[in-house]
Amino acid sequence: MTSEQILRLVLSLPADSPFFEAAFHDEPWKWPPTLPERLHVGLFDPAFGWHLSRSHASEGMTLPAQDWPQDWPPEIRRAHRHLLDRDEEDDNLALAQALHLPQNLAERDLMWALLICQDASFEMIADVFNYEVDVVRLVDTLFWNFRDRKHEPLYVAQVLNGPRAGAALPERGERNPELKLVRLACRTGEAKIVLAAAGMSPFPEESMTQLLADQIEQDLLVQAAAGGLESRARALVHKYLLPHVTPEQSEEVDPLEALGISQEEFLAYRRDEIERQLRLQADSGPGK
Repeated sequence: MTSEQILRLVLSLPADSPFFEAAFHDEPWKWPPTLPERLHVGLFDPAFGWHLSRSHASEGMTLPAQDWPQDWPPEIRRAHRHLLDRDEEDDNLALAQALHLPQNLAERDLMWALLICQDASFEMIADVFNYEVDVVRLVDTLFWNFRDRKHEPLYVAQVLNGPRAGAALPERGERNPELKLVRLACRTGEAKIVLAAAGMSPFPEESMTQLLADQIEQDLLVQAAAGGLESRARALVHKYLLPHVTPEQSEEVDPLEALGISQEEFLAYRRDEIERQLRLQADSGPGK
């Protein structure tokens, strides 16, 4: 769901909605919540769809009527119906819900990370988990609303690092101290790197290492060409890429070791470069 969709949905909820009661359960001094507080808790909850459905179903309440054309997203209506009537079977929704139980955090984190990757379609992610595509779409809409909002820096930063970093879990406030794959996906945006980090690479280990080595060379050379004589990338090129490895050596030496760069160094370089680009964009913004 986009932020515009969520904004309209939050504004349609009364201040005493079960959703807000659950959201501020541990902060009674904020009750009743102000409009800015209600907007914040809705807009910055990646599991807004699930929490909304569950809060109303737990009180035996129907979803509020909507007077705008889009109505409630079908996934939210489906989740609410499933939670309200446990006799109604919905295997895919039950599977998406089970993925977010504490014992399944590793699988959940991998799916979250893949949903961030630009080159990972719903179909590809479903193949990785051997799930139906419907399960992936349910996770995307109900539990991890990231793909539609990945271009909102404030939302991304809050979801990954803010006080409600664990809000997408079934129990609000529970925190996952790792989210390593998720942060890796944010830095690289590439499914093959996330899968390799999770030990599920579709490539042989040697091929994956060569892919990383090739990406290092490409990134460094491009940045060196664009950064001028004194750029950090040019310094790295002189340090790592100029020494040559003979064909005989290349068959015996790991490509990353041959370049003298570990995967950790590569990812740190990518992170620093992204931060540099963000600073440049900020400096060249309106009024600069």
